[in-house]
Amino acid sequence: MEPSKESEKGASKRHSGRTLDSEMIMDGLYSLGTSSISGKYVFLKLVLQDKELADLSALHEYQHLQHMDLSNNKITDFSVLAALPQLKSLNLSSNQITDVTEITRKSEASASGEALGAASLEVLNLCSNQVKKIPGLVKCRYLRELLLDHNQVKQISGLDDHYFLRNLSQRNNCLDRTAGIVGKNIRHLRLDNNNIDTLGPAFKTLPQLENLTLDNNKISSLENLSHCLSLRFLSIQNSHLVGIRQLEFLVALSFLEEVRLDGNDVCDSMDYRARAVYRLNRLTTLDGETVSSEEKVKAENVYGADISGRRTVHMELVPQIPFVNPFRVWLKCRDSPKIIETCTIAGTSQSSDKDAAAFVLEAWSEGEGWSREKGEGEPEETGAEGYVIKGRNKATASQLRPLYFVPDNPIDGKQLLQNIQIVCEPGQEPLIRVKEFEDAAEAKTDSTADAIDSKA
Repeated sequence: MEPSKESEKGASKRHSGRTLDSEMIMDGLYSLGTSSISGKYVFLKLVLQDKELADLSALHEYQHLQHMDLSNNKITDFSVLAALPQLKSLNLSSNQITDVTEITRKSEASASGEALGAASLEVLNLCSNQVKKIPGLVKCRYLRELLLDHNQVKQISGLDDHYFLRNLSQRNNCLDRTAGIVGKNIRHLRLDNNNIDTLGPAFKTLPQLENLTLDNNKISSLENLSHCLSLRFLSIQNSHLVGIRQLEFLVALSFLEEVRLDGNDVCDSMDYRARAVYRLNRLTTLDGETVSSEEKVKAENVYGADISGRRTVHMELVPQIPFVNPFRVWLKCRDSPKIIETCTIAGTSQSSDKDAAAFVLEAWSEGEGWSREKGEGEPEETGAEGYVIKGRNKATASQLRPLYFVPDNPIDGKQLLQNIQIVCEPGQEPLIRVKEFEDAAEAKTDSTADAIDSKA
C-alpha cells in the first residue's frame, strides 16, 4: 500500500521542521527589562524549547533580546540571529547544526556587519549537534562559556585571543589531541570521552585552570599538568595511567585538593592509596573518598617514617629481643618517570600479508622498590615494580595502550624491548604483547600434545 499525499506531507513537515511565527514568539517571551537600545521596557528573554523549529526568520525584528533558549528543535541555520546585537546567552543545544561559520565571519544580517555575537555574546551552547569543526577564529570576543559537548569535533580551534573565556567543554567528541586550547584565563576545562592520548604543550599556557576533567581517554602521562599551578580538581578516570611516579608531575600543584584516577591501572598498584597520599599530601579527596588524617600518617609510615621511633621504644622495653619490622617499606623514589630505552619495530599479524605499520617502543621506569625485614639471620626480602612499555604509531603518532611488564630476572632496557612485539589484526587496535609469554604458551601446548601422542 502506497503512502497517501497527506502522510508524505506530514513526514516532510516533521523532517524539515516548523517555521517560527509571531504567535509562538509572544508565547515564549518573558523577563521584562529596559532595552539598552531604546531605553524602553521590553522582554529580554525568549524560550522556545521542543517546538520542532527550523526557520527562525521571524526573529530578525526582535533586536532587544539578550537571552535565548532554542534547544531541542530542528535548527540547521541560525544566521538570522546575527541581527540581534544585544544577545548575551544563546542555547542551541540538541538541534541539527553542522555549520557554525556565523560565529567566525562577518554577517550580512548584522547591522554592523560583524559576526553573530561579536559585540555581546557571553555564553554559547552548541551541545548535541553535528558540528565537525570550527572553520576559523571565533569572533565572539566577550565569550565566557563555550559548550560543544556531543558533537563530532576532531580538533580544538578558533579560540585565539579570547581573554574572557572561562569555561570550555568539548566532551564526547572525536578529539585526539589538545592542540588549539588557548586561553590563559580558562578556569574550567572538560574533555571527557574523546580519544586524547597526550596532554600537549597547550597545558603549559593554562596557569589559571582550576577544574580539569579528562575521563575516558587514552592518557598515559601527566607531564604537562605540572604547569597548571592553579589546579584544584583533576579527574582522569578510565585512562591509561600505570606508574605511581606519574603523580610526581602533580606534586608542585599546591592548590590541588581533589583527584580522581579510578579505572586506571595505577590504582591496582600495591599500597596505591597510601603512596598517592604521600605524594599529594594536600589532598582532601582521592578517588571520591575523603582523605583522613589517619591515612596521611599511614602514608608516611609505608615509607618507613615510624621505624626509627618504634625501634627506640622496642630497645628501651625489650632490649634482649632484636627489633624486626615485619611490614613492607617502600624505598621512595621522587624522580619523575624516566625513559630507559627506545626502539622502532614493525607490527606483526597472523591474519594479514600486508606490510604492518612501524611503531616506536619505549620502556619507562615509573615505579619503586620495596623491602621487608625477616627474622634474625635471614636475608631481607626485596622487590620492585615492573616497567611500563609504551608504543606509538610512527606515521600517525597515535599512542597504544601501555603494558605493565615485570621480567622474571633483572634485564637492561634493550633486552626488555627485544621481548616485546606489537600485534596488528584487522579491525582491532594494535596491542603491545610480550613474546616470551606467547612462546611459553606455545611450548606448553606442544608438550601437552606430545604427551597425549605418547600415551596413545
